[in-house]
Amino acid sequence: MSNVKIDQVWEDSDPRMQGRRIRIIGIDRVKRQATVITLTSRRGRISYIRLDRLRSTRGKRGYNLIQEAPEPVP
Repeated sequence: MSNVKIDQVWEDSDPRMQGRRIRIIGIDRVKRQATVITLTSRRGRISYIRLDRLRSTRGKRGYNLIQEAPEPVP
């Protein structure tokens, strides 16, 4: 959960969502939620997801990290 960063891309592990991908655009650690924008079906839709649903390893529920945030340019 603490490794969630802005600009990461995550994929929904629910097979019913057929590869739904989201990009993190904001993080609220007090509310323990991330603001995300959908990159596939319903492209551009903004929603909120609990941080505990974002995992960096494969699982049956939640989201899996598929692309790290780009490194900042010095």
